[in-house]
Amino acid sequence: MTSAGYVFDEAWHAERARLGSLESALDPGTIRHLSDLDVGPGWRCLEVGAGAGSIAWWLAERVAPGGIVLAVDLQTTLLERLAHPGLEVRRHDVVAEALPAGDFDLVHARWVLHWPAGRATAIGHLVEALRPGGVLLAEEPDFGSLFDALPDPLRPVVVAALNALEEMSGGMDCRYGRRLYPDLAAAGLVELNAEGRVHLIRGADHASGAAWLRLTVEKVREPLIAHGVDESRINEALALLDDPSFSVPSPLTIAVWGRRPT
Repeated sequence: MTSAGYVFDEAWHAERARLGSLESALDPGTIRHLSDLDVGPGWRCLEVGAGAGSIAWWLAERVAPGGIVLAVDLQTTLLERLAHPGLEVRRHDVVAEALPAGDFDLVHARWVLHWPAGRATAIGHLVEALRPGGVLLAEEPDFGSLFDALPDPLRPVVVAALNALEEMSGGMDCRYGRRLYPDLAAAGLVELNAEGRVHLIRGADHASGAAWLRLTVEKVREPLIAHGVDESRINEALALLDDPSFSVPSPLTIAVWGRRPT
């Protein structure tokens, strides 16, 4: 992410709830990938775009004793609330600034690289941060599946909201997940593997991502209205996400992992 293009602000009253809902929905899949990579005691890990810190905390617990986790983000207020002896927090722009070179056994970034226009530079920085033989795990969304699955009246509102986010950010790519594998291959990683996963977003279920999707749309409510979306249609659409009988498949999250050559 780069500060010039990231739309969401920790100071927004609902941002902690938005991030918490997304973390609850995505963490089980991420933890499975990290466990399969045998992350363990003594590892040096870099968590990029750490958000509210759920995975940074999990990693810090996992690599103890003797390991360290450096959690970086554009905004660190939520991360600084975490107190763990194995966790260091640092404000960092992954496009504009290089990371400690050749220092980490693991670099992890989730739902980060689809934001900045300079994602190729960001990927280069992530790879350079790995020690030889170290592993990069990147996870990025592809919203195309969500667009296809959403019913009316939710579909046009969510599509308009994500289009607004792309326009406001100047670089966000809602379908970047499908391009992640070739981009990491082009960056020189070897032993590449990939997997796509989807879960079910259930109305009124915070942990399934319903609050994340509702609050993401709420964040751009005013721009949507300014672009001609009727506010009553927004309210009607978002009411579905508070309806326990509603469900829809989530965006596809594509995970790609590979090693820096030795």
